[in-house]
Amino acid sequence: MNIKERLREIDRVQQKNNPPRIETAPHVSPQKQVDLFSELFGAAGVDAHFQPRQLAADDCLVIEYRTPLAANIGNIALIDLSTLSSELIAIAGKDDGLKAVDLRRTLFIDTETTGLAGGAGTVAFLVGVGYLEEDSFIVRQYFMRDFHEEFSLLMRLAEQVNSASALISFNGRSFDIPLLNSRYIMNRARAIFDGMPHFDVLFAARRIWRDLVDSCSLGELEKSILGVHRAEDVPGALVPQIYFDYLHSGKFDGLREVFLHNHQDILSMAALAVRLCRMIQDPLASTTMPERQRVGVLLRKVRELERSVEVFENLVEKEARAQTIDTFAELAWCYKRMQRHDEARSLWHRALEKLSFHPLPYIELAKHYEHRVKDYDQALELIDRALRGIELRDELRGETDFHRADLEKRRQRLQRKKAGKEKWRSS
Repeated sequence: MNIKERLREIDRVQQKNNPPRIETAPHVSPQKQVDLFSELFGAAGVDAHFQPRQLAADDCLVIEYRTPLAANIGNIALIDLSTLSSELIAIAGKDDGLKAVDLRRTLFIDTETTGLAGGAGTVAFLVGVGYLEEDSFIVRQYFMRDFHEEFSLLMRLAEQVNSASALISFNGRSFDIPLLNSRYIMNRARAIFDGMPHFDVLFAARRIWRDLVDSCSLGELEKSILGVHRAEDVPGALVPQIYFDYLHSGKFDGLREVFLHNHQDILSMAALAVRLCRMIQDPLASTTMPERQRVGVLLRKVRELERSVEVFENLVEKEARAQTIDTFAELAWCYKRMQRHDEARSLWHRALEKLSFHPLPYIELAKHYEHRVKDYDQALELIDRALRGIELRDELRGETDFHRADLEKRRQRLQRKKAGKEKWRSS
């Protein structure tokens, strides 16, 4: 008997004498399961405003809230959620893959976790999903009362996600979805979110409101954009500790607020999606001037050029505060991309007359006269004027170094072209 055969025999004997132990999940009594919901939401199981009801409690706790679409979330009518088009969502998310989604089969998703930094040891102990159903907006929450219920939570969640066409989240692309996918893998299950169309409201919100509000956190956007002020709320940083206190000591302090916090996050996420889409749908009627500028830029970037032109023409003609080099540039770039070169040229000339000195109009006009009109003298004159302007604006030296280099290079090329043209004429 060789060494390999001896090792196999030893292993066979050890397995016979010491059969493997099968770990079973600890059992939670039905009474304790029912008591948790009662402790959180009262003996009747109904909250006066949110009206939660318990759907399941055998393998994990499942709670559902039903909000009529006639309700308002801050200054947003929830009924508008049912009328959104996937095309507007695709523009807000800068993702053509969202154009084909069915909003009636789209899930809003948010998690509460045992840690805010992520990582292999972080678990989502509460997962909330929101969706439209007839004349209501439903929020369903899956809660694991202890770690042994994680697999059941994930399987129940998978049943819901598998029938969905897309996801909407707030920072879910960076946090919630990678975390949940990792938990499915850790539980030897398929990562159910792979490949799903996903609209992350945070990224869309940053495109519009970055620098216009104190921060683009959901709490700040609620107050500044939606007019939502939470009466009872728990700071997100305290959520993990509240859950651990519940596990270790059975204390319910703060746990109800965690459920309501998650529920409000999903409602606010839905309201922000409505607000973003309404701004894109009708930017002249539903935005402030700075918001209108950001929407116009977004429309240009997704090649909705006619609509972007409409926004920036309105700003140039009717908003004195918006008559800046950035606004003129956005409109001129739209004209240029649409082959409306004469309108772009006229606009840059207006910028020279109306705006304080900036090299960009000179550069763009020099491009026009060099490449389209072949008028090298006019292009050179514009470049010389710009260089003189830069010299007179020494205080802007650091801001205009890039433009100075561009102009110097352009002047040298034009001088060569002009010399070549004159030589050709004289020959």
